[in-house]
Amino acid sequence: MNKNYLEEMVNSGYSPENIDAFHYIALPYLGQRFFSNKNSRILDVGAGSGHCLIPLKKAGWQDLWAIDIDDFNKIYFKKSGINFNKLDVEKEKFPYNHLILLMQYYLFI
Repeated sequence: MNKNYLEEMVNSGYSPENIDAFHYIALPYLGQRFFSNKNSRILDVGAGSGHCLIPLKKAGWQDLWAIDIDDFNKIYFKKSGINFNKLDVEKEKFPYNHLILLMQYYLFI
């Protein structure tokens, strides 16, 4: 994998500032449907540019966590009030057993 894949994505227009309406409608709907308590801890593995977590944050969820192999958007997550850790889940120990929800590709487990 390219070390700076997120920088390439941002340069092509896929960035935290360019989240489409689908994400702002679908993610809060799914969050409300499955976890109506907005204090539920939500972890996005492979958070990328935050297209899943940022709509949830703006809809009122508070305890949001992001991990990604690339820390290009780390500052943006911090400014948005989203916890971020750089982690390669294939090589490093997964330290998030206290989180109650794992989210990726719009699936709630």
